[in-house]
Amino acid sequence: MIFPEIGAEVDGTVIVMIVETEPDGALRTVSGKKGADFWYERNGKKRFFYPLNGAQFADWSASTTEEACANGLGLNYSTRRMRVDGIPFGAPICLITHKGLRGVLRLTEFDPKTSGLMIHWVTWEK
Repeated sequence: MIFPEIGAEVDGTVIVMIVETEPDGALRTVSGKKGADFWYERNGKKRFFYPLNGAQFADWSASTTEEACANGLGLNYSTRRMRVDGIPFGAPICLITHKGLRGVLRLTEFDPKTSGLMIHWVTWEK
């Protein structure tokens, strides 16, 4: 689960989040936004991912399959923020990490009490 005002690094099978509390064994903490691929922010009822450190997202409506994310063909990537509150659960969101790896995120759950998002992700080696 990722919460507002948290950055995340998607790198292989590890997601690194900036958290204020001690992480469980599956997560490690980084300080600041250094090394993060994106920042999750809530503004009222709107929720956004902000790419960081050179990471980029493709327009989710064009990211129709994991195969499209894996090869990046026909996708336009951007470092602009992406509004995520209107993205259907399970829809692929293609990205390029700050390390240049292609990947896909899928939003799977939203907790309206905490604004936490559950995310599943895959990244591919070059």
